Amino acid sequence: ESYATEAAERGEEVTMPADTILAYCEYIRACRRAEDQASSRKAFMRARKAHGATWEIYATAATIEWSYDKADKPARNIFELGLKNFLSVPAYVERYAEFLIGINDIANVRALFGRALNESPSTKIWDMFVDFERSHGTMDTILDAESRRNAACGAMDLKTNLLNALL
Repeated sequence: ESYATEAAERGEEVTMPADTILAYCEYIRACRRAEDQASSRKAFMRARKAHGATWEIYATAATIEWSYDKADKPARNIFELGLKNFLSVPAYVERYAEFLIGINDIANVRALFGRALNESPSTKIWDMFVDFERSHGTMDTILDAESRRNAACGAMDLKTNLLNALL
């Protein structure tokens, strides 16, 4: 932490090493298991304030909140807090979408993909959105998602995409 703080003060871009990210995630989990909710939340606050904190820390904290309490509001708040920094990261959007699907909040999954596509219309996010619609949408929503992706990314013929979806 002290090295990252010093580097940030010098104006250098700090990226947190993978083993440090894992250590923070396990620390949050261990605090929750060994102590209580407040301890886990303090550990999350410390981890997210560390320079170079990544989306994995937010996703882990939200998942732990959900798995221990089954209250979606704290987990949703953590995911939303992470969206301020990681809305353009496809892996974070995917993790948040999986959580929302798990609590059967399909309308907010569509809103999440809409926000992510407005922020960063990457092909990966478009593909996740189309896959989501193929799994949870109607024929109209699938066709709409595919036509929007084709317009944004310039893809194959819509009939070919629909045939792939059905297969």
